[in-house]
Amino acid sequence: MKPWHELLIEAKQVGTIFHYTKLKTAIPILSSGNLKSSQESGVVNKSVDSGGKSHISFSRNIGTTGDIIRDFGTVRMSFDGNKISNKYKIAPHLDSDNYITRDIGEMEERVMAKKLDIDKYCTRIDILNDALFDYGLAMELAEIWRKKKYKFKINIVSKFTNAKLQDKFIQNTFS
Repeated sequence: MKPWHELLIEAKQVGTIFHYTKLKTAIPILSSGNLKSSQESGVVNKSVDSGGKSHISFSRNIGTTGDIIRDFGTVRMSFDGNKISNKYKIAPHLDSDNYITRDIGEMEERVMAKKLDIDKYCTRIDILNDALFDYGLAMELAEIWRKKKYKFKINIVSKFTNAKLQDKFIQNTFS
């Protein structure tokens, strides 16, 4: 039997973290079952500020402004940061250059991983109803969700707000 001090493991308390993306980008994420780092997706080169290591960006910001929605997306994926931190290193990153996030003080969290299994770590996906102007994309997303039999729900919402209060803004849920 192991000594008691080896049995006690204190987990990092991260809480819920959010990944914002666009509807057309959410489809390949759901299709593959993985949220990939920008580096793995071939979107950007390895960034200098993360030591050249692959990472996936998350936010602690629950709600968003119009600029963030336009720039980062109309889909908010909620993740269990506590569960992620049991396997991956999570490092805070405050954007300090002249980018929009500096103006609103958004705190970015970086998960040092090449990809995350969304079925294992995602707790819900909220899509702004404004994003559903492309009915074909919305139906494709719903079909992928049904085929993959994901545990989390996908909600159509009128605005992003605190996840505990979000349910009053739900207009529809894929089921």
